Amino acid sequence: PLPEQFLFFMHRMEQRKIINKEDCQQVIVNEYLGLKQGIGKHVDCDVFGDTIVSLSLSADCIMQLYETKPQETYNFKTLENTGYVYSIKLERRSLLVLKGDARYKWKHGIQK
Repeated sequence: PLPEQFLFFMHRMEQRKIINKEDCQQVIVNEYLGLKQGIGKHVDCDVFGDTIVSLSLSADCIMQLYETKPQETYNFKTLENTGYVYSIKLERRSLLVLKGDARYKWKHGIQK
């Protein structure tokens, strides 16, 4: 079960048909202190389900999305970049939803 402090967010996402509570497997909380922290580019492991939701709380940041080359047999660990990078501003108190191609065919990361 989800921790009680996340039920408000879960309810709001269900109301907006972003994700169903039953489909939410876990919550990961990352706190970034200062500009020297980031997330290396990656595609989340398949065990996290078909939808990844990221809620930015404290500050704006820039997330880069890296397009990956098609694979005959999908393996998130061996995805190669095409060289195309798209940057998006994640504003404080914004919600990012990755599903479909955005979830599986694009790496995402936040530079230090």
